[in-house]
Amino acid sequence: MKANIFISTLILLFISSLSKAQYNLPEIDWQDSSAYAKYQSEVLHCIDWAYNTPVTSLKNARKSVNTFLGQWIAGSPDVNATFIGDVLKCNDNNLSYIFLYGWTKYTITSGDKDQLSGALQGIDMMISFYDANATALGKNKQIKKLKAWKAKGKLEKHIQKNF
Repeated sequence: MKANIFISTLILLFISSLSKAQYNLPEIDWQDSSAYAKYQSEVLHCIDWAYNTPVTSLKNARKSVNTFLGQWIAGSPDVNATFIGDVLKCNDNNLSYIFLYGWTKYTITSGDKDQLSGALQGIDMMISFYDANATALGKNKQIKKLKAWKAKGKLEKHIQKNF
């Protein structure tokens, strides 16, 4: 009995520490356009964290990371990621953010600024994130459409219409 109470207490302490976990983000001078390049590795780390962390956990940390990445993407002179209609139709902020993160990660790691290629990489990451978090995110008709177009080899042609 004492062992059960001890284990229960440890589990509660662990869960409590998880809920208080914060993601340490760098302080950036958003007005200095040269500062953005210095933080590309941190941006990639944040993108991987957002992608790999279940949508139901560490919600406050996710909000902080989303804010940081949103500001970085919007101000970076090296990344031209933007929302497209097919992503906005998903009606889910988590999926929209992951789309931008996939596009941004592609641009940083490849050096390719092609909008279509970036958008396709963003959609791939968004679909994968959705699949990993489908229970929490619920059914999404637009994701289903994107997956069907991809399976039929028609996704690229369809996405080109957004540009």
